[in-house]
Amino acid sequence: MPLPSKASLNVDTRMVLLVFFLALVMRLLFLLATPDSSGPFSPYYKGDTPVWLDYASAIFSSAQFNLGLPMRPPGVAFLVALLWNGHADTYLTLKLAWVVMGAASVAIFYLAVLRSFGFRPAVITSLIIAASTGLMVASTAPNNETPYLLLLAMCLLLWKPLLNQPIWRNLLAWSLLNGLACLIRVEHLLFFALTSVWLCWSWAHDASKQTDWNRGLIKSAFIWGMFGLLLLPWHLHIWSEISRFNNEPVQLNKQTEQAYLQLERGLAVMNWTDEAIQARNALPAFTRRQMSNFVGASVAMRDRLEVTSSDFEIIEEAFGYRPQ
Repeated sequence: MPLPSKASLNVDTRMVLLVFFLALVMRLLFLLATPDSSGPFSPYYKGDTPVWLDYASAIFSSAQFNLGLPMRPPGVAFLVALLWNGHADTYLTLKLAWVVMGAASVAIFYLAVLRSFGFRPAVITSLIIAASTGLMVASTAPNNETPYLLLLAMCLLLWKPLLNQPIWRNLLAWSLLNGLACLIRVEHLLFFALTSVWLCWSWAHDASKQTDWNRGLIKSAFIWGMFGLLLLPWHLHIWSEISRFNNEPVQLNKQTEQAYLQLERGLAVMNWTDEAIQARNALPAFTRRQMSNFVGASVAMRDRLEVTSSDFEIIEEAFGYRPQ
């Protein structure tokens, strides 16, 4: 493959900077013209911005978020925590960081299309993306779409070199970019899996027309290994959090704790059979206290003072299932 000339590189650099500057100016003007531009989210698209801000605040204070359970991937929350100081008067600064990411994704998309399809398609594509109202809205408030789009653009930029020159440096970069994308949007795993199949087939069938599956499988194993290695720390953390959630009681706030203590003093007269105690202990720790009080109070409301194992069917009658 012939190397690009110095003049060609200079033209490409100028075009990338021009596309970036155009996208940046359009997003800045859109942000500043938006009502409440210094607020936490865009009035045109709220999305999960409050969630990411709360998640980042929990990171600042080393507190649990969503009881420590992995309800959402952590990438955006840690990115917000990295770029934001946690004060309401700096929301605009945080939004400006998203504006820069949005403009950078346009410039990188230009380069990716240029590599695969040439100059004219690259210019047309980048202008459409730069002027897209939806992408401008997404670029003016903390959300997961903008950083994910940036990582996806970088993956696409790497696609052609990855096919033509699958050197270990490109393989490592591809693995890390896709791993980071999964930490922002978990459904990116499907993209990585499908492209990995295509890459393996392409590497096994090179330009010499000689099929070598070992070559394709070794490179595929490497990218999957690096991909998994990046995700491993987070998965080890969430597995430990799930284990803790199932084996340790949930910490309640002061008001809720006082309400539970008052209820439990009233239920102190209840007699629990050995089978009922076993059924109570079989409940996972995160719900054991709540469900036990619920069963005890329900039995008391039926004018009985003894709780048996069959009384735990009350849980299924009320909620349609029993926590396991």
